[in-house]
Amino acid sequence: MLVPQPSLERAPLLRLFGNLAPRVAAFLRCRPSLAQKLIFAPPEAIHAVAAFLHHGSASHLSEAELAEVIDTTDPRKLLLITFPEIPPTFFGALRRSGGCACEPQVYLRAARLSVGPFSSAFLGGDPLLISRLAYFEALTNADPIVTAMHLALPESASIVGDASNVLRLLRAHGVAMLDDITVPISSGRRGALRYLLRHVDNVSAPPLPFIVPAPYVQIGTIGALRRAGQIYKNCVCSNWNGPRYWLDLAKGVDIFIVCDDPKFIACLHRLADDHYIMGEIAGPSNSSIDEAVQSTFVDALRHAGAKIFDEDPARSLTRLLERLGRVSKSAEPECEFGDNYLAA
Repeated sequence: MLVPQPSLERAPLLRLFGNLAPRVAAFLRCRPSLAQKLIFAPPEAIHAVAAFLHHGSASHLSEAELAEVIDTTDPRKLLLITFPEIPPTFFGALRRSGGCACEPQVYLRAARLSVGPFSSAFLGGDPLLISRLAYFEALTNADPIVTAMHLALPESASIVGDASNVLRLLRAHGVAMLDDITVPISSGRRGALRYLLRHVDNVSAPPLPFIVPAPYVQIGTIGALRRAGQIYKNCVCSNWNGPRYWLDLAKGVDIFIVCDDPKFIACLHRLADDHYIMGEIAGPSNSSIDEAVQSTFVDALRHAGAKIFDEDPARSLTRLLERLGRVSKSAEPECEFGDNYLAA
C-alpha cells in the first residue's frame, strides 16, 4: 500500500525544514509521535536537527533509525555530534535565528566562525543571519588595522572590505601606520573614518622632473589637496568626486598647482613620462581665469622645464581619423563604450 506524501501547503511543520521536508516527512511516518516534539521545539532545537540532517554522519541510518536518534537525543548533543569543535554557547545563540531551517552552507559557515578569533562577538547575535556571516568572514581576513578598530565600525562586510582596500593602498605608498592602533568605541564610525583620512592625507605625489617656479606652488599631498578644495570650494574635496582626484595625485597622473595672486588652482594631466597638458584651471568657486593669466602660468612652467602640449593629442588623433580615414563617422561600428572615447 502506498503511503500518501504530505503536501507542504497542508503541513506547516514541514515548511520549517525547507528542502529537508521530504526527509523529515519520511521519518515522521515511521515515528508519528515525533511530530508533537518538533511542533513544540524551540528555534535552537529546530536548527540543531536541521544541521544534523545536513551534515551529521547519519546517511547510513534507515528512516526508522534516524527518527529514533532525533527523538531520543538531546538537540545539544545532536549539534555537538555534527560539529564537535563548537563552543557550548553556539546552541544558545541559535535561539536568535528564528525557527526555520537554513541552507547547508549556512550551518558550516556559522560553525567555522564560532571557533574563530571573533567567536564571542559572533555568538552575541544571530549566528545564522547572512549579513553577519559575511561580515565576520570579511573581518577574519581583513587588514590588521581594520580588525583592531572593528568595534567602532558597523557590522558590514562591504565597509570592512573598503577599509582594508584603502589600507592596502596606504601600505603600497609607504605610509607609516601602527597595526596595534585602536579606535575608541565611543568615537564610532566617524572616529574610524578620521583615522583613515588622517593617513590618506599623508600620501605624497611623486616628484616632478622640473621645479615649479614661484609664485606657483605644487600641492604635494592628498591632505594639502583636500584643504585646497575647501579653500577654493570645488569638487577636489567632495566625498563623491574627491577620491578620484586624490588618487590621481598619488599616482602622478594629475599635478595640482596653486597661486595666491591671482588666486587659482590648476591641474596638469600627465600624458607621458614628463609631458603634460593643461587640464582644469579655476579660481574660488570655479570662477573663470583670464586667458592672459593662464598663458603666463603655462609660459612660466615651460621656462622651468615642463613639457606642455598646446592641445590634447587625443583630439588631434580623432580629427586625423575623421579627416584622413576612408570610413565615414556614420559608417563606423558602434563603440562598446557608447560614444567615441577618443573624442571625449
